Amino acid sequence: MSDFDEAGYDRNFPREIIRAKAEIMIDGQWHDCVITNISPSGAKLHFGQNAIRGTAVFIKIGELGKFSATVAWCNGEEMGVKFDHDPSEMTRVLIALELHE
Repeated sequence: MSDFDEAGYDRNFPREIIRAKAEIMIDGQWHDCVITNISPSGAKLHFGQNAIRGTAVFIKIGELGKFSATVAWCNGEEMGVKFDHDPSEMTRVLIALELHE
């Protein structure tokens, strides 16, 4: 459990509520996860393990690609990540996700 309060997190972009299967690489190993919301700047993941805030990860979103991110918070089985990519690049990913739902 981290000391991060998700409710108080100041976001630059609104989040889109989705349920998309993805994979997360953490500590050199790939794990299944589910993206429960996403924006051009970050995402909330359901991931059955705890992670340390500040950990560098990769998120693989189907055929849309692999994106580097940093763990912003973790609370039990959920975590928030901040994408390291330009928000305009991630906006294209969001559009593609919406088209494939």
